[in-house]
Amino acid sequence: AHLKSIVIKTSDLELLPPRIFSATLQVLYIERTKISVLPSLHDLKTLQVLQVRSTKLEEVPSLPDSLEFLQLERCSLRRMSNLMGCYQLKRLSLDVNHLTELP
Repeated sequence: AHLKSIVIKTSDLELLPPRIFSATLQVLYIERTKISVLPSLHDLKTLQVLQVRSTKLEEVPSLPDSLEFLQLERCSLRRMSNLMGCYQLKRLSLDVNHLTELP
């Protein structure tokens, strides 16, 4: 499948199977799930938007250079990967997380 957008809302899903990601994925939206770990997203060269809200996500994995918008709200987030490679990042939104520092 050549999905451009994946929306996962209100599910008991705890892990995202890597096979759902396609090389053409542009938007990944995850809300109200039990997901605590995301696989590395670094190889998703077309991913522009990553929104994660109300999950158990504890750490942000490696992100692709193409990412333009990163929103992390009401997660159990404690650590973030280095954002230095995200040259296209135009907007970063962090709300009600447990971060003690930004990379």
